[in-house]
Amino acid sequence: MCHNLPRGFARFFLLLLVFSAVNCISPYLANADSGARTNRLRICTQNLNNFQVEGRKRPHSSVEKHVQFLLQRMKEASCDVIAVQEVGGATKRIAHSNLEILSQALSRDTDRKFNSYVGKSDDGWISNGFIVADDVGKFLDLKSLTGANLPKLQPLGRSHRFIRGPVKLAMLVGSKRAKNWKKLVFFNMHLKSKSNSWKDPTKTSFETLRMEMAEALRIAAEREEEKGEGDRQVVIVLGDRNSDGDSASADILAGRLFLADFSTPSKCMLDSQLRSSCSNVSRRSPFLVSLFGEEGFSPSMLQKRGSYMYKGKPYWLDDILVAKDDFRYFQRPDGSMAIGLEGQFNVGSDHKLLWAEMGW
Repeated sequence: MCHNLPRGFARFFLLLLVFSAVNCISPYLANADSGARTNRLRICTQNLNNFQVEGRKRPHSSVEKHVQFLLQRMKEASCDVIAVQEVGGATKRIAHSNLEILSQALSRDTDRKFNSYVGKSDDGWISNGFIVADDVGKFLDLKSLTGANLPKLQPLGRSHRFIRGPVKLAMLVGSKRAKNWKKLVFFNMHLKSKSNSWKDPTKTSFETLRMEMAEALRIAAEREEEKGEGDRQVVIVLGDRNSDGDSASADILAGRLFLADFSTPSKCMLDSQLRSSCSNVSRRSPFLVSLFGEEGFSPSMLQKRGSYMYKGKPYWLDDILVAKDDFRYFQRPDGSMAIGLEGQFNVGSDHKLLWAEMGW
């Protein structure tokens, strides 16, 4: 009977059969690929090296170069969320104005809209903040830990506080309708640097202060994890730790050791390299795992490169850490880590940009 049909109608009938067949089998194909990751997010961290336009004394041409060098890194890394440190500005208003210049330039260069957020800081010079693409999710909350009291290394010692405190950003990504949404909670850190270490009465280049800060930050991340919604929430700590990956403060931030382990000399002490030297103390299974550390199975070449260079030696001052159960979101199908570095030292910043891709 089909032989008697006009040729055009026969073609239409054939296309209709093909379309029906594809639609019939597509649900089964979708189910077969249900384990595939349909959502991806590039998370970055960058020390901006005192980025400021408003109130800056350098020539305008150097400002433009600073912007372009930073933009190049961010575009090459395809960043969706960028935790930034050293946003210049004596007040929160000035700091936000400076960061907005960078986020607007990124918007123009990428044809995407980026929003900027700056947290409260008592530093007087620099602040922490975020640059976030508007199309990746829904903003929920921003909170600064500036001014929060830190746990004490010595019970009778002086009480310290965060000055440029970590900034917590919460947002929803993915689709609730498709039931593949996640709540992401970022803690952007910039711990005390070793500069002016001669002022430190402990003679540890402020490592004991970084240890107290690391303890407070890990506790805040743990509390956030506890009140989360199971595997719907992912806690990410990232930024400039200002200590190497094998330092005592890095051990405390990860949760391998606690601040209390250093309260008496019979347990843990600092060696000459500011690393943990412990007796009668077993290291714990970490709460936070570095994507760029030993647990991250990073290529050896990547580990040797470092994020900061001092006197020709690389250090991992910057990091991206996640709760141990969330480590899997940053692994590729072959088990390797979806991470990388961008930029050259002292070209735009004295720190490199770190990125990690989250998939779910």
